[in-house]
Amino acid sequence: MGEPEVERIPITCTLDCGSRCELVACVRAGRLLRLDTPPNRADTVERPRLIPCARGRAHRRLLSAPERLTQPLRRVGPRGEGRFAPVSWDEALDEIADRLRDVRERYGPQAVMHANGAGSISGRGFCGAMASRRFFTFWGSVTEASGNESNYNASMAAQWMFGEVIPGSDRATLLDSRLILMWGNNPAENRMGPNTEYFIAQARDRGARVIMIDPRFSDSGILADQWIPIRPGTDAALVAAVAYVLETEGLADGEFMATHATGYEAYQRYLLGLDDATPKSPAWAEPITGAPAATIYQLAHDYGT
Repeated sequence: MGEPEVERIPITCTLDCGSRCELVACVRAGRLLRLDTPPNRADTVERPRLIPCARGRAHRRLLSAPERLTQPLRRVGPRGEGRFAPVSWDEALDEIADRLRDVRERYGPQAVMHANGAGSISGRGFCGAMASRRFFTFWGSVTEASGNESNYNASMAAQWMFGEVIPGSDRATLLDSRLILMWGNNPAENRMGPNTEYFIAQARDRGARVIMIDPRFSDSGILADQWIPIRPGTDAALVAAVAYVLETEGLADGEFMATHATGYEAYQRYLLGLDDATPKSPAWAEPITGAPAATIYQLAHDYGT
């Protein structure tokens, strides 16, 4: 008899970037052979292919990772020594239940801290965060953390500035752009939402100019008409020089800034050097960033117009 047929099972990536890219698990006799992408599907603006990155395609390695836990472990030494001994599932579940019951009776349910995480699908009711949260809604009002360690700062800043937690336009609106700045953005390698590079390439084909600002020439450089390398950590100086040109050449909307930005006047004084006698011009930024003053000046004009 020959080998069993390879079964192709559609799945999704659950890593925590939120893209949920399409994957196909190739399985033979219950063993995962590899992860593919759906074959023979067109890449269109209406339904672009969600092509997973290297992290997503490496899911298979998790199954055989030597660090993977396959059974409950109980700490047997002092905290921090890293010594554990295996126990059965029945023993582990009984001990957890006993300790939860003891804490609730002695201190109340608020003494239990519910900390969780389950990738981009957050459990969705069958594992991880949502399953444990549903359990504790029946068990008692436990303590939970506010916000998250992933994008909390960005979400709050966006809410203050724009009124929404996740503002912005659909990636398809890139197709209407005349200028796209990939400033520290590397969509070909690091994704927060798949196929951004697809839309950038399409926009460029339609006539958009694409500029990449990054200390290194990443894989996303193939999408750009111009690469502006700067020294790591000098982005603020480059921003100031661009803003200086916008201010001094009438390319900034002062009325909008005065009514929609906090601290605009102080930043304006900083740009013009009114307090320190050092205008933040492209010539000032050149030795800091490593980008030629003429390049910075042109960048500001490209952006401002």
